[in-house]
Amino acid sequence: MRYPNQIRQRRKIDALTGIKSSLDKIRSVIAFVYLLYVANERKPFVRYSVSTGSKISIDSKLLEAIENLIGHKGLGTIINNNPLITNQYEPLYVGVTLLMKLGYLKMEGKQSTAERTGGIRFPKQLYFANNTLVLDLILRGIQEDVRYTSLFEWLQNKVATNSDFEDRVCMFLSTCTIFTQFKLRDNTNNELFFQTEGIYAALRGGYNDVIYSDSHEFVGPTRIYNNVLREGLEPWIEINKSVLSFSGKSNPDAESMGAMISTTLDIHNVNNDALVTDDGIDEEDKDEITSESDFSPVQSLYRPFITAIKSKPFLLLAGISGTGKSRIVRELAFMTCPEKMQDEDGTTPGNYCMIEVKPNWHDSTELLGYYSSFNGGGYRFTKFDRFVVKAWLNPDVPFFVCLDEMNLAPVEQYFAEFLSVLETRSRDNEGNVVTGTLVDKQYFKDDTKMTEYFGLVNGDDWTIKVRSDLVNKGLTLPPNLIVIGTVNMDDTTYQFSRKVIDRAMTIEMNGGELSQMFGNSNSLKYRSDEDVVKLGMFKAPYINADEVIERYQSQANIIKEKLPEKLEAINTALKDTPFQVSYRVLNELVIYLGALMDEATAKGETIDDDALPTLINQAMDQITLMKILPRIEGDEDMFRRSGGTNVLKTLQSLFSEDSDSYKKLREMIDRLDRTGFTRFWP
Repeated sequence: MRYPNQIRQRRKIDALTGIKSSLDKIRSVIAFVYLLYVANERKPFVRYSVSTGSKISIDSKLLEAIENLIGHKGLGTIINNNPLITNQYEPLYVGVTLLMKLGYLKMEGKQSTAERTGGIRFPKQLYFANNTLVLDLILRGIQEDVRYTSLFEWLQNKVATNSDFEDRVCMFLSTCTIFTQFKLRDNTNNELFFQTEGIYAALRGGYNDVIYSDSHEFVGPTRIYNNVLREGLEPWIEINKSVLSFSGKSNPDAESMGAMISTTLDIHNVNNDALVTDDGIDEEDKDEITSESDFSPVQSLYRPFITAIKSKPFLLLAGISGTGKSRIVRELAFMTCPEKMQDEDGTTPGNYCMIEVKPNWHDSTELLGYYSSFNGGGYRFTKFDRFVVKAWLNPDVPFFVCLDEMNLAPVEQYFAEFLSVLETRSRDNEGNVVTGTLVDKQYFKDDTKMTEYFGLVNGDDWTIKVRSDLVNKGLTLPPNLIVIGTVNMDDTTYQFSRKVIDRAMTIEMNGGELSQMFGNSNSLKYRSDEDVVKLGMFKAPYINADEVIERYQSQANIIKEKLPEKLEAINTALKDTPFQVSYRVLNELVIYLGALMDEATAKGETIDDDALPTLINQAMDQITLMKILPRIEGDEDMFRRSGGTNVLKTLQSLFSEDSDSYKKLREMIDRLDRTGFTRFWP
């Protein structure tokens, strides 16, 4: 016997009010979802599609089962033209999961954005929610022959001949949309966030109609709800061009329906924190980030590294030798390596690449390769190049490069191209992260090398796309590549310039108690695929500050006011020194704050007026420690001011005594007092 488990934290679903995806033929989608549920013997999960080249089609056994239910053969063409088969993942997710709440839709093996290019479709799965069970209970109350005749009509996206079926299902679907968040822009470009209750409230408040138009275009769930209205699936609301009004439906009438919505009890605590404006769905984040059991170790030991990676996929781990800097990179690789990439002896995960930096590296040839005219000529690729291509081939897995002893050679020389390309990150028209080129496209035209060295055979559609991108664009940085450099700061190594520090997230590792060494052997062991930490935990959700502002609009004004204010205070303290910061640090401060806010909301926390200042101070503390203090070094003359004030003490006064930055500054001040010189590095 055992007691019940504690309350489970449910999957948090963002409102996605800004995603530019649409879904029509709503009747056919609902019918197909329901028929999949019944045909799969009412099990909670179904893998309903299989790959057929660049397209997908329904699983043959499910097709046969649906044909037997409906009593019609030859439904393959109808079903394989259903939006659940033909459409991209994102509008299906918004329609089925977010709007109708019939189940969680998941794409197999790829990120949701993979379907945006080339017309490629990947197999999908449905995890049914209890709304589908409720729909089943409703439909079982309809005579079986009428039920399946009507479903056959809906499957063809026709209005059901039987009005009882039509009314029951439409009324049920209307109740499913109650807590969905919608957005419109009025004619003065103000963004209006609302739920269906807002429509009913306006009509019940004495207005005969409600304006339902957008000054730009319908986006997010509003775009799909617009199709629900136009296809006549909302029983109590009618639409005429861009005007909504009550229908004449009775039992219950529209007035009564509106009153019931206003007293509906929402146990999920939907609040304004959910009102985000996404231009895409990070499927891995939605699926994985709330799994407490998977990430309990990440929440403690690994959390500083994860949050830094989500802010920028380039870390410096600094500290004395033997403190576990390179081990941390291996641990992250082991915990994220899927079974298909695990080696038999358990020493080198397939998503891990160790590159030992040599003192004679003075350009990028050892890292990125070079063209040679000897032995027949051609480009001499490196293991780093091959690893980057491998990351492109496996976009759903995080890939870790460990640049060991990174500053044994001058980083600004051998790493210049990478640093420059890292700064080119942006989004294309479809929301994908793109960068400049590391290795020019002209060097990827050798078919033999592409096949033998990179393993780019003409296999599945994704492999073909990666090969095509290399030939037409060259080697660019994949969004799942994470580069971590280990650093020892002593007389045998080179100092970092401010250019490098500005472009990296620095974490100092000086080790803890020696007794903590024991009991850590399991951290370098593989996990089963069920327990593997997925890419979503590491993936950078933002590449610029504006994306954070767009996502957290209700907090935007405070963010835009407080963060520049805090950096200006730091610049004031650092006046007349070469250590003042500029827009790049502000940009990454906002991104880091966004990552902290995402972590908080994923745990179900509300970012209110009390919580936000705490998160801002936390972000400010860590960014100061990672990006500002590592820039600072000098003698007493550098930090002395007229009147006897000390720059470092002035800077220290900006932080609370329990903050990491305060403690680090105390260490730097003590070193300055003892030796007359100080710096961040030990």
